[in-house]
Amino acid sequence: MSAQTAVPVYEEPRHRLVLTHQLVRVMDVRIAPGDTTLFHIHDDFAAEQLSSRVLMQIHDELVIEVAAGEWDAAERIVRARMGDAADLAVPLDVQIGRGQDWNEAAH
Repeated sequence: MSAQTAVPVYEEPRHRLVLTHQLVRVMDVRIAPGDTTLFHIHDDFAAEQLSSRVLMQIHDELVIEVAAGEWDAAERIVRARMGDAADLAVPLDVQIGRGQDWNEAAH
């Protein structure tokens, strides 16, 4: 296996720095047609006419507001999308927490 060199996020070819501040950098990330992202969960929710929504993504974690009665459908969609997020020789372990706030949902 060859060693990989880390590429700073601002040097990624599909990333464009939009705003920089002492504490914040805002990037515009271009997603090519056909690429799969975690945000395709939005499309899956809409296709199933769910009111649930992704509030934010932090690296490989999502914070999702799940509407009443939509837990099973939302969990199925998230497990499928997160589990297929990368083509690996081993399956990705998808862990889901549930709670009224971040602390309660932590697992």
